[in-house]
Amino acid sequence: MLNVSIIIMRRVILSIQIGVVLFIIQSNALYSQDDSLLFFRSQLRQNRGVDSNKVEYYKGKILSIAKTSKNEKTLFYVNTSLGNTNRYEGNYDKALGFYFKALEYSKASNSQMDVASIYDNLARIYLNIGEIGLMFESINKSLVINNEKDNELGVNLTKQILLSYYRNIGNYSEVLRIAFTSLQYYLSINDSLQIANTYNSIGVTYKNLENYEKSLSYYNLSDAYYKHLLDKRGVSTILNNKGTVLLNLKKYQDALANFQKSIEIEKGLGRVEELLTRYNNMGLAYAYLGNFKPALYYLNLCKVKYEKSGNLLKLANTFESLARFYDLKGVDDSLEYYLVKSYKLCGIVNSKSLKAKVAFRLSELYRSKNDLAKAYDYLKKYKEVDDSLYHSKSFFQITEEEYRYLQTKDYEIQKVEKHNILQRYVIIIGFLTILILVFWILLLIQRGKVKANESIKKSLEKTIDIQNDELIVQGKELVTKTLQLGNDSSEVKYAIQQLKTLQSEFGVQGKHKIQQLILDLEHNQNKDIWSEFELRFSKVNKNFYDILLSLFPTLTISERRLAALIFLNFSTKEISTITKQTPRSVLVAKSRLRKKMNLPPSKDISNYLNELLPS
Repeated sequence: MLNVSIIIMRRVILSIQIGVVLFIIQSNALYSQDDSLLFFRSQLRQNRGVDSNKVEYYKGKILSIAKTSKNEKTLFYVNTSLGNTNRYEGNYDKALGFYFKALEYSKASNSQMDVASIYDNLARIYLNIGEIGLMFESINKSLVINNEKDNELGVNLTKQILLSYYRNIGNYSEVLRIAFTSLQYYLSINDSLQIANTYNSIGVTYKNLENYEKSLSYYNLSDAYYKHLLDKRGVSTILNNKGTVLLNLKKYQDALANFQKSIEIEKGLGRVEELLTRYNNMGLAYAYLGNFKPALYYLNLCKVKYEKSGNLLKLANTFESLARFYDLKGVDDSLEYYLVKSYKLCGIVNSKSLKAKVAFRLSELYRSKNDLAKAYDYLKKYKEVDDSLYHSKSFFQITEEEYRYLQTKDYEIQKVEKHNILQRYVIIIGFLTILILVFWILLLIQRGKVKANESIKKSLEKTIDIQNDELIVQGKELVTKTLQLGNDSSEVKYAIQQLKTLQSEFGVQGKHKIQQLILDLEHNQNKDIWSEFELRFSKVNKNFYDILLSLFPTLTISERRLAALIFLNFSTKEISTITKQTPRSVLVAKSRLRKKMNLPPSKDISNYLNELLPS
């Protein structure tokens, strides 16, 4: 619902914008009649095949200018535009009328190229309605103009009409001569659209020659260009043409899928003639699949439209398709009726390839009916046409023309490859230069990092050396301090000795107080010394106590101190002096410590403690 509202809103805005422009144009406030015509023609081209209502609206506006204008140049472009629109819609009678009016004012046109274009379009119409003499007359007039103006592109575009004619009459060697010659020119100017169109023409020719493999290869080349150009019309054409090849290969379901995709595109483009071609082919695909109802619907639709438009060439093809339809259904009367009608039209439009096919089928039909006279007559007609189509010289010329093209194509490919190789070398050299530059920059950065790391390393080594020196000093201080643990402070020792001397001179109560004072002095002295020892030891040997307690949590304070002294490699005698114990007591304490650590007799306790925390 929201999308519909948005679409309606956009159309309203667009209508308002167009209304404003038209008001300005019609009021002649800013634009002349020529400017108005230019605007209407551009709108007509943009909406052709998109919005039929707008097409009719702008056609009316252009017609109104034609009625009021006396300017011959304006009238030339008015009639040219209306002729193009009617030809696009398949209204050939109207298109011819407008083109003839345009030619009456051709002297006033800005460009002779526009006049040549009118002659080209006249030739296309004459080809479709079977007026071959008039077709050649129009082509010659166009070629004269293009040659006078040295317009090589115009000459090649005009030759495409001849190409279609020669294909219809089965002169495939001439078709390929024109096609490959034009292709070389289009490749030289890098005209992608015309390259795509020419590849398509070659593909159609090889399909008519029943060389389906080559046909598909050229269709694929054409398809690649159309897709690159985002050309929906071209893509639709290739889908349809590939579908016709798949029909001949009896891949009917794949062919039908191609026709359906092409029809979806053509519905969006609004090209009536092209849409009818797809309907004809889809009708055939349905017929071969046995779906006769939709097949007949599409084929009859084409027949009615072509009879109305006067496109005899397409009508002959549709009659032949209807004949195939009734052949599949086994209705001989209808088969004969449509084959005869198709054969007569082929004579009018001079379509030899289709005429040969139809003549052969009529011969086969009359032979099955035992009408040998008619069978022989059509077989003779078939042979006459067939001989002119497929004599050996034609095949030789086809091979020769393609060989020339392939030689040129190989040369072009070699040029492109050389250019690509040169580009690759430039890219590689550029890449290597950038790589070397990046490598050089990274090397400089790395060197800078190395220098910075060396500086940091030296700084760290210096710091570590300082810290190691401090640790060595602290270790020495710790050892010295530990060795001094056994020696009391001289002042404290002297005080204790004096107190012991005085103890004998006091009474019982006095002795008791003095004794308590002596014990307090000794206890505080030892407590302070061991506190300082543990502080210094932990600073030098970090985590020693943490590791020791994590492994042996039941150790007492005295045992931990003993372990620390053993770790510092003090002897039993030195430990005895420090702890004020007899050597025997120290040995007993060591034995208890070993037992708690579960050390075997062979294991030295000092080595074991150093393994826990290397010094």
